Amino acid sequence: MKRSIPGLSVALVILAGCAAGPDPAAPIEAARALVEQAEQAGAGEFAPSDLGRARQTLGRAEEAQEARRDEEATRFAERAAAEAQVALSTAAAAKAERSAQETERSIEVLRDEANRPVRGN
Repeated sequence: MKRSIPGLSVALVILAGCAAGPDPAAPIEAARALVEQAEQAGAGEFAPSDLGRARQTLGRAEEAQEARRDEEATRFAERAAAEAQVALSTAAAAKAERSAQETERSIEVLRDEANRPVRGN
């Protein structure tokens, strides 16, 4: 039984397409958006090492994408997104802690004012 060359060519093209791996564009864009969100949330101040790690990993994803190493680019993008989420969560927790401390100080000032003796008229 003979196989036709065009049929074999189509099969090879399909296999080559499968071997290329997932398109990393969407995960890279998602990671980029999370890094920007973390920056805007104050991660540069409250979680600089986590944010720096996310930026560095995102850069590695972009480099892998440029080199057409799609699977590697996707893995780096997913890792960058997770690191950006950590930076975002750390910044949010630190902001909440700061807010709680400021509220506690305000309450203490109000207590002091309330306990201050009233001078006679």
